[in-house]
Amino acid sequence: MTLAGRVLLAKPELSDPNFDGTVTLMLAHDDDGAMGLVLNRPSGRAVEALETVWGVAMTPPIGIFTGGPVGTEGVVALGRHPDSAGPLPHGLRSVDPSGPEAADEPIEQVRLFLGHAGWGPGQLEGELAQGAWWTTDGSADLVFDPDPATLWRRLVRGLGGEFALWSTWTPDPSTN
Repeated sequence: MTLAGRVLLAKPELSDPNFDGTVTLMLAHDDDGAMGLVLNRPSGRAVEALETVWGVAMTPPIGIFTGGPVGTEGVVALGRHPDSAGPLPHGLRSVDPSGPEAADEPIEQVRLFLGHAGWGPGQLEGELAQGAWWTTDGSADLVFDPDPATLWRRLVRGLGGEFALWSTWTPDPSTN
């Protein structure tokens, strides 16, 4: 079963600090491995030069997001396309981060990611078997969510039932 188009929600017991509290949209998943983008980690790095190029297509909060620990020198730009058919799920398109003149199709929104998440063959399946992730449906709306700081909690709460309690989890119980 492929997880492409699904979202991984890092469980609190996941020991990898690269994914602590993350929401990761899976862009590809097959026998050769998996690739995704962390959606809720604004890096704090500005993109002033790119803002002037993309203009209104940049989706607030504007800045580069940390897409994951792999390939951190490269920028991945995702755009929302009005046609839902394409190689990426949910009407998303990989676009040239240098600007709309390089895009060969109309793009409604853009978000930039530095790096990505990647798993070798069988690696993600092993983490799922160990219970490191919850999964839920993905959407383009999640990519362009205006409040990424609360995205993990909102999605976990949306799983309902016993999961809703996890949405209040904190690593420091004294802050409760």
